[in-house]
Amino acid sequence: MQYRKISDRRAKVIAKELGLKKQINSGAIAGKKGDIYGPDILIEDKILFNRPKNLSIKRSWVDKIIDEAFSMGKTFWALFLHDNEDHRGSSDLVVISRRTFDTFYEAYKEQEKLKHDLV
Repeated sequence: MQYRKISDRRAKVIAKELGLKKQINSGAIAGKKGDIYGPDILIEDKILFNRPKNLSIKRSWVDKIIDEAFSMGKTFWALFLHDNEDHRGSSDLVVISRRTFDTFYEAYKEQEKLKHDLV
């Protein structure tokens, strides 16, 4: 199966799971960047073929998604990494900024506090 087909299918699945939208032509249209987007987030999805022994994240991938998210007025960005040979998705990784991590973790702690307060 061609890379493009695999990538498109995966982007559709992720978008559906997260309640976001798949970008048409994966950012080939001016002003429409990234693979998956929502009101406040832009996601670039990278599929790793041939199960690499070592994992490295290209600086250019991170710089590109940061620049594209900024140009589209998105608050958050994420870089998804998927091992194409892992059909369960258990080794999927997400790269986010420290600011995004802090925001998500604070929201998580607040949610846990509210849960415990209700008990």
